[in-house]
Amino acid sequence: MKLIIFFLIFISNVYGISTGCQSNPTCIACGPFPITKGQIVYHAYLNYGDGTSQIYLYKFNTNTTAQLSEPSWNIVDPMNAYFSPDGKKITFMGVQGGKWHVFLWTIGDANPPTNLTASFPDVGANEDPKFSTDGNSIYIKRGQDIKAIVLGTPNTLVDITNNGTATEESMPYAAPDGKSIYATQGAGAAMGVYQVNLNPLTYTACDVPGTIQTYYPVATDEGYLIYSQWRDAGRHNDQLVFKKTCTEPPFVLGFNDCLSENADAAPVNHDFVLFSGTQNSTKYELFLGQISSGRRWTLDILNGVNTVKINGQSPNLLGSDYTPFD
Repeated sequence: MKLIIFFLIFISNVYGISTGCQSNPTCIACGPFPITKGQIVYHAYLNYGDGTSQIYLYKFNTNTTAQLSEPSWNIVDPMNAYFSPDGKKITFMGVQGGKWHVFLWTIGDANPPTNLTASFPDVGANEDPKFSTDGNSIYIKRGQDIKAIVLGTPNTLVDITNNGTATEESMPYAAPDGKSIYATQGAGAAMGVYQVNLNPLTYTACDVPGTIQTYYPVATDEGYLIYSQWRDAGRHNDQLVFKKTCTEPPFVLGFNDCLSENADAAPVNHDFVLFSGTQNSTKYELFLGQISSGRRWTLDILNGVNTVKINGQSPNLLGSDYTPFD
């Protein structure tokens, strides 16, 4: 036991991270909120796929939250919005014409978002959009594979993987070097996180899929990997874990609540992570966690973020993303 404790302390000192979850942490507003500029986008729904999802934007410079999605968009259940590298646009998924599509919208544009996938052959749902590091492409899950939409006139579709129904691949996220992406393979308990080198196409397993589900990989600007995993095979409440490289052991971040869900990580910078959690509610709310200290802040501190209501009810708040640009 002493050796294990020493090892964890050693890792924490080397990487500058606080490891291990807390049981019902009381420190949910540890001093002044540490982020003071930029914008946060997220979505809210009562239940997945029930038609209630809407996209919201919080602006630090005005301390205001506003609903971005509008009925005039003619998009049902818009969700999982993600900023372009310059913070001027978002890509997101939603249902149009009875099918899941991926959209692109310039924030504040009076025109509705552009459906990026309607012109491509129908192979099933288009989901999980994320910009490439240079902003010139959008990685998506299309059917059971990962594709890239190269933005241009016209837009073009490029295969990243082409396994068809043999292996389900999802949740692509661009690595900061631009040479690889992180993604998941499989489903349920067999869902695992992989690093996919783009040229040539090769896979590196970042964990060992089996009895513990791992999913929703994201990367900090330094290339550090963060994703969700079950607490253990018997307890399926998600914990956010950290890796400096894909192949090293994962370490549970110190701001996790052991007793509730902690999911949908969105890096703010090298030390802070937005995420969704259920510590204070049966519904997901938004929190900020600090990698180095293990402290966490509820986004109740930010005007209107966690107080969004849909049909008079408190919804689930998920799929957040951050841009440093105002």
